[in-house]
Amino acid sequence: MKINTGKLLGGVVLGLAATTTIPAYAANDTIKDLIKIMHENGQITDDQYEILLNGAKADEEQAAASKEEIAKAVEEKTKDLPKVTLEGKFKIESQDGQHSFQPIGRIFWDTIWADKDGSTAVTDGSELRRARLGFEAQFYKNWEAKLEYDFAGDDADLKDGWISYNNKFAHGEAYSVKVGHHHIPFGFNTISSSKYMSFLRRPLFADGPLSPARAYGAAFRVDGDRFLIHAGAFEESTAGNGGETNTGGIVDSTDDDKRYYSIRVAGTPLMQDDKHLLHVGGSFMRIDLQDNNTLRVRQRAITHLDDSRMFDTGTFAAGVVDNVNAYDAEVLGIYGPFHALGEYVNWDVDNSGTGADTLSAWSVEAGWFLTGESMKYKEGQFSGVSPKRPFMNGGVGAWQLVARYENMDLNDGTTIGGDGDVVSVGLNWTPIKNVRLMATYNKLVDFSRSGDVNNGTEPSAISLRTMVYW
Repeated sequence: MKINTGKLLGGVVLGLAATTTIPAYAANDTIKDLIKIMHENGQITDDQYEILLNGAKADEEQAAASKEEIAKAVEEKTKDLPKVTLEGKFKIESQDGQHSFQPIGRIFWDTIWADKDGSTAVTDGSELRRARLGFEAQFYKNWEAKLEYDFAGDDADLKDGWISYNNKFAHGEAYSVKVGHHHIPFGFNTISSSKYMSFLRRPLFADGPLSPARAYGAAFRVDGDRFLIHAGAFEESTAGNGGETNTGGIVDSTDDDKRYYSIRVAGTPLMQDDKHLLHVGGSFMRIDLQDNNTLRVRQRAITHLDDSRMFDTGTFAAGVVDNVNAYDAEVLGIYGPFHALGEYVNWDVDNSGTGADTLSAWSVEAGWFLTGESMKYKEGQFSGVSPKRPFMNGGVGAWQLVARYENMDLNDGTTIGGDGDVVSVGLNWTPIKNVRLMATYNKLVDFSRSGDVNNGTEPSAISLRTMVYW
């Protein structure tokens, strides 16, 4: 039996063209190519070519109309459903953007190897440094709330628990009023989140209540195009020391009823974009110890695991301390992959027995992204790192070299609390946006504290951290 190939192919094409159940554009493109080939090979006439081609075009138009109708139907049925974000965070948000809910958390695991160099105060080992869980929520666009606890210590410590009202002035400046347990506006290093620090620990001055992290109170903030003003009044936090150190801290007193009054003003006098800028700022805080408290100032030297403190004034002698006035100056420059940050803090301690004691501390740091990223800057603080080429997509992630030099001087007159420098260098790897691995080397040098067993010692430590946050 002889088969007419031309008639067979023509019948197949006619059958396909007559079918209305092929909505895909790819199928119609294939049919049109086949029709063209058959016409060029003389297997179908000009009239048949026009009929078949018009049929294919009609199917394509019908498919497009059906697709548009389906899209409209889906949009209508889902217009009231919330939007869900999964990339880097889990966030549920209403379609109009008025309401949202987002679970948050972070887990830090540290491992530390120390060279004590004769010091009795330095400890090594491993610890769950942070284990926080909480949520952020938004209501009716202008209202926000946050609740977060840290479960890393022996007890669950409240970190954030506040509600705020946010709006804008007539000229466009944003403002907010916040009430609850939240950050005290003072300094740069204390305000910036631990998720975005360049080192495993903050500078010596930014890890305790002489530069307290949080307390109960109310604050008012204004954010203009290139400036911010943040001020508030607070009372001692439930942590007992108001800082990130959990136990001991910098300030101990006989009465936990301390009050803090603070203001921070900052801006960007030079700003090409968020990757090329100069930030400057200053803060003032008055710590009112209430009812003639005694005061003791102390701090760990190089690791969070240290049980005792190499920096320690002991209880201030010859009287009581009524208040402390703290002054802070900060400068940050970001130029593409490079950043430099400097901060200086001065504390004037009002001692009714010996007069004013002046304590001080400062730090300078620099960092360079080998892979071309930049430190994110948002609203007067650091705000994370996003790798240009995430590790999971075949890239190498973000690699950053960092170095810091800092000093704390608690020696003044008859007050001998210690004076020393800490040198830190580190390498940070961010394979994907929400995961970081950090390695830091710290060394205490030129430590001087007359009469103390650790006087002249220079301990050091290598610290590793694995962290994830969402």
